Parts: sequence; C-alpha cells; structure tokens
Amino acid sequence: MEGLTKVSDIRFHNIVPFLLLLSMGSVFAQTTVEVGTAKELLIALNKAQPGMRIILSDGEYDLGAAVNITCQAVKEKPFSIVANQLGKAKFIGNSHFVLTA
Repeated sequence: MEGLTKVSDIRFHNIVPFLLLLSMGSVFAQTTVEVGTAKELLIALNKAQPGMRIILSDGEYDLGAAVNITCQAVKEKPFSIVANQLGKAKFIGNSHFVLTA
C-alpha cells in the first residue's frame, strides 16, 4: 500500500515538536504578578527582574510621579507590564516611567 503513512509514524512525528516545546518551557518561564492598585504596582516594580510579567487589573493607577525601572531584561527573559483587559487599565495624573539600563 504505497502512499499510506503508518499510524506509528504519525504519532512519532507529532510528539517530537510537543516534546521540544515542553523542554523550551523552562527557558522562557516567567514570573507573573497580578496587581490591582498603584501601591501593589510600585511594590512589584521595586522587585522587577528579567522574566517578570506584571498584569494590571482593570482600573486607574496614579503613581504620583516618575517611576524608574532598572530591570535588565534579555531576549530570553523579557520584562513586561500588561493590562489584563486591553484598554481597561489606565495611568492617570503625573504617572510615567523612566527606563534605565
């Protein structure tokens, strides 16, 4: 029966990429911190490290002034601040970030 693929071949070829993704998981592992207030965000930013992801709950964040972020992230361990829901977390007042290397 030419042209047919063995079931055992399909299983092997499908599992190899899955195993590769599992082994890469630890390389791209991130620490996730969820915050809901400006105070919680400032605490999280003071502990910022490569591989950290800060998720902002819906609401307004008044940091009061500039906040320095000195985290030295790398391609394999990015640092990010993201909204839980797009457009639902807002910085108000004189809140802004200063990125320093």
